[in-house]
Amino acid sequence: MKSSRTIQNAMTAETGQSAPKENTRKVSHCLMNQYEDLVQNANIIVLRIDKDGFITFFNAFAGETFGFSGDEIIGKSVIDTIIPKTGNYARYFRKMIRQLLSHPDEYVTQEIENTCLNGERVWVEWRYYAISNNSGQVVEIACFGKDISRRKLAEQALLENERTAQALLNVTSESAIMIDLTGKILLINEIAAQRLGKTAKELTGKNLQDLMPPEIKDARKKQVLDVIRTKKAVRFQDMRSDYYFDTMVYPILDEQGNVCRVAVFARDITEQKRKEEVLRFQKTLLESQTEASIDGILVVSGNGKLISANKRFTEMWKIPRRIIDDGSREKAEQLLYKKMADSGMVTGRLDHLRKHCEESDRFEIELKDGRVFDSYTAPVMNQEGDCYGRVWFYRDITSQKLHEKALEDETEHRKAHERELEKLTRNLEEANKKLHEISIRDGLTGIPNRRFFDDVYQTEWRRAARDKEPVSLLMIDIDYFKRFNDTYGHLRGDECLREVARAIEQTVNRSGDFVARYGGEEFVVLLPGTKEKGAQKVAEAIQSRLRDMAIEHQESDIGKFVTVSIGISVVFPGRVTDPVSLIKASDDALYDAKSHGRNLIRTKLMD
Repeated sequence: MKSSRTIQNAMTAETGQSAPKENTRKVSHCLMNQYEDLVQNANIIVLRIDKDGFITFFNAFAGETFGFSGDEIIGKSVIDTIIPKTGNYARYFRKMIRQLLSHPDEYVTQEIENTCLNGERVWVEWRYYAISNNSGQVVEIACFGKDISRRKLAEQALLENERTAQALLNVTSESAIMIDLTGKILLINEIAAQRLGKTAKELTGKNLQDLMPPEIKDARKKQVLDVIRTKKAVRFQDMRSDYYFDTMVYPILDEQGNVCRVAVFARDITEQKRKEEVLRFQKTLLESQTEASIDGILVVSGNGKLISANKRFTEMWKIPRRIIDDGSREKAEQLLYKKMADSGMVTGRLDHLRKHCEESDRFEIELKDGRVFDSYTAPVMNQEGDCYGRVWFYRDITSQKLHEKALEDETEHRKAHERELEKLTRNLEEANKKLHEISIRDGLTGIPNRRFFDDVYQTEWRRAARDKEPVSLLMIDIDYFKRFNDTYGHLRGDECLREVARAIEQTVNRSGDFVARYGGEEFVVLLPGTKEKGAQKVAEAIQSRLRDMAIEHQESDIGKFVTVSIGISVVFPGRVTDPVSLIKASDDALYDAKSHGRNLIRTKLMD
């Protein structure tokens, strides 16, 4: 961001205290020193850093926030003290320095999760300004910070609550809306949004009352107000645009028991209502018993005249009896075609049957009102094969179709559930695999740990005994490692362990050989099928690689670099039955190497 303010004005804005007026148009390093007393007791975090990110000033409030004293942190890099060395924040911090060095007339703001001395994390909103000398060269960067941890926690909690509520609304198959006490939409799922003809994003923030049809707007407003007043849910059913809805309005109470939100759930019960209507209609037909057949039956003569139709036919097709009595096929067909969803399909089949009177046919007819008829027709023939006419049977199969659709939906739902279970199973197997990998790896060096070694060792011992092959074991110890830790610190000591482990792994690269951290600064190398001479070569190669790496160790009595002592033992498991004996022999050989001056290789053979 561009900033025309001087550093005095920046400090005044950040600390809330006024700086001296003189020479306020110049930004210089000397001027910053002049205001150290001003910012030392400010109730915000104030730091100054050089161009490389090393701290040159650290006020008392910063010390209280991060737990460092001035002597502990002055002269140290911001990175790896209050900003973690790894991760995005260190990269953001370096980018900020580059930006201010390139554009010193700008300031940069960042929100960073910083690290305290005791390991705790604190969120800080930082603002950085470049400090230039009289020549306009950037010499330092001023850092002003404000603790925003509470705000971050509140934002995260609010975000999680909103996400949870939105997720719950989205998974329901009903229309779901949450409004405030003024009727403004706070949350709405996509089902409800689609029924209102918009997206959830477009409707959020709108007033629900403004979206209601005029004829029900006042009634719905009263129902919501009753819910707010009584703190009790209401339920009602209504019909809108040929759709039936079962609606529930719930009050949502705050911690004091007052209504703070209102939730509205509307379930589409149109299909249920239609099924109920069909069931009532079928029940009426059954109870009437006016016709022997449950099918609608129509008989047409060879010349196309309507001969008869039962009551069921007229009821199914909802045509007046006088149309049948009139006998006109053309009038009846025109009336029936108007009721069909696809009359063209039916007329095509009828034209074919008129040309081929001897044929039968069966097909389904969909009506505009949603019903489906199973239609079957057969010719009426005399013994000579002459066609007297044709009989039609119509059966209403709407319910069957609905049930078939419901069955298809249920089948698809079950398949989706099975796919989800398979996915969860795969995820669980992968998680178990990762957990197993973690359990057999040393957390510091990344190589196999003692537990993994014990398992592999037992397996290789049994294989060698079966195949009558030798097994060699190298026990490796870093010389004077305690001094190394005391001199360079535990962090550097951990890095040294990783480097030594890497050196051993890179040296021991034959298939079947096994490297593990045995404990502390000790490592083991298992060499199946290897005799003394081969084990000696591997040990010498490990020491040679470490010499090439030249890891500094000024407190070693041997030299200026890290060295290792190695104990070797070789055994034929078929001759020795105790697996522990090989480990003990290697440990004894290691002790011998250390007691004779370290940086040595000693071998102990077993009969």
